Amino acid sequence: MIERLRALNSLGRYSEALKLSNELLQKEESSAIYAEMIIALLNQEKSKEALEAAKQSLSLHPNDPYLLYLLSESLRRLQRPKEALSALDEALALSPSSGALHHQRTKIFCDLNQYVQAKRAIDSALSLESDDPDILCTLAFITHALDNTLIACEILQSILARHPHHEQALKLYGLWGESRLDRYAQTLRGILAQNPLDSFANRYYRQIHRYYRLAPLLAGVYLLYALGTWLEIWKIPEPFPILALWVVSAYLWRDWRLNLSFLFLALLLLSPPKSLADGFSIFFAAILYHFIGKAIGILLGILQEKTSNLIQKALHGRTSQK
Repeated sequence: MIERLRALNSLGRYSEALKLSNELLQKEESSAIYAEMIIALLNQEKSKEALEAAKQSLSLHPNDPYLLYLLSESLRRLQRPKEALSALDEALALSPSSGALHHQRTKIFCDLNQYVQAKRAIDSALSLESDDPDILCTLAFITHALDNTLIACEILQSILARHPHHEQALKLYGLWGESRLDRYAQTLRGILAQNPLDSFANRYYRQIHRYYRLAPLLAGVYLLYALGTWLEIWKIPEPFPILALWVVSAYLWRDWRLNLSFLFLALLLLSPPKSLADGFSIFFAAILYHFIGKAIGILLGILQEKTSNLIQKALHGRTSQK
C-alpha cells in the first residue's frame, strides 16, 4: 500500500494520497506513511497541517532525518526560518552525508536573502551530489541573485540538456533567458497543466496574463492621443508626448514585437514623414526608443526587487525578534 501512496503523490493526486495515508495510519503509524501524508499536505499548500503532522510523526520517530527534513520544510513555508534551520541541524547531525539536507539548508538561506551562506551550503550539497538537477537549479538561482544572470542561464541550459522537462529549470530559464514573453507563458501553461497548484508558475503566469491585458490598453490610449494630435484635435506642450512615450514603452518593452510596432505607429502619427528618409529616421527612432524604454523598465524592475528584498528582510527581522 505504501507504493500506491507514493504513486498517488507522484501523480499529483494529493487528496487521494491524503485520504489513503489517514486510513493506513489507523493500522500502522510508520514513518514512511507519515512522510507521504506530509508531502501531500505540503503540495496542497496546507503548511500548518503539515507542521502538525510532522510534529506528531517525530513524537513517534524522533531520530528520522527525513521527517526532520519535512518538519524543516513545513516551517520554511510558514516563514519560520530559524526554527527550520534548527530542525535541519538535527537532521544533519543524524545524516551529515545527505545532499538533500544541505540543499534544504541552502533554500532556507535563500529565503533569508543570505546568499553568501547559501553558496557555502550549496557547495556542500554539490560535493555530495554533483549531478542532481534540483541542486544545480538552486545554484543557478543563487548565481542570478549574485548578479550573474549569464552564468545562471548556462547552468540552466546544462540541466535542460540532460533533463529537458525539468520543471524548475524551465521556469527559471523562461524567466531569465527567454526573450519571448509569450513563449514563457506557454511554458508556464504546460507546467500548470501538470501541477495546477504550483505557486511559482501561477504567480508569473498571472503577471504575464495581466501584462497582455494592460499593455494593448496603454498602447491604444497613447495611439488615440497621437491620432488626435495628427488630426489637430488637440495640442499638448512638447515635453509630454516624449515623456509619455517613454513611460508606456517602459511597460511594453517585455514584448519587443508589441513595443516596436507601438513606437513606430506613435512616431508616425506624432511626426508624419514627408519623405522616404523621414520614414527610415522614424524606424530607427522607434528602435532607439525601444532600448530607452527597456533600460527604464529594467531599472524600475531592479528598484522594485531591491525594495521588496528590504521589506522581506525587515519582516524577517521582526519575526525573529518575536
